[in-house]
Amino acid sequence: MIISILLGFIAAVVSLLGLKCTNVGLSDEDEKVKVAVTGGFLFILGGLCSMVAVSWYAAMITAQFNPLYTETKYELGDALYLGWAGSVLCMLGGIFLTCSCKGKEKQEYSANKYRYSAGQAAGQQQIYTEDAETVPSPKEYI
Repeated sequence: MIISILLGFIAAVVSLLGLKCTNVGLSDEDEKVKVAVTGGFLFILGGLCSMVAVSWYAAMITAQFNPLYTETKYELGDALYLGWAGSVLCMLGGIFLTCSCKGKEKQEYSANKYRYSAGQAAGQQQIYTEDAETVPSPKEYI
């Protein structure tokens, strides 16, 4: 149970560092996704450790149960049910965190894009040339 508590604390810290809205730690989005997924796996592992500890204690209680024993005896109580519920919630949170983190979608085309102006992208420019005889002389413009 102590290992479960430690794993839960470490998972919370790691998951906070992996959030997209935080500026603490890593700044690369892909690295933040990896850190958040690691936090999710730690939550799942912490929930499993807690589930094992609580279920082991419940198995011990039911194995040693003797209905003829009149003194104080152990029974399944509220703490066990809360432990099971907490374990399930911890594992569900880890699963949701792990599944909700996705990296950038890979682009099918090259990242090296060439940008063209609309005139160049439309096709070849048409250049009109006039004969020298039809072009007015500079004196005619004045």
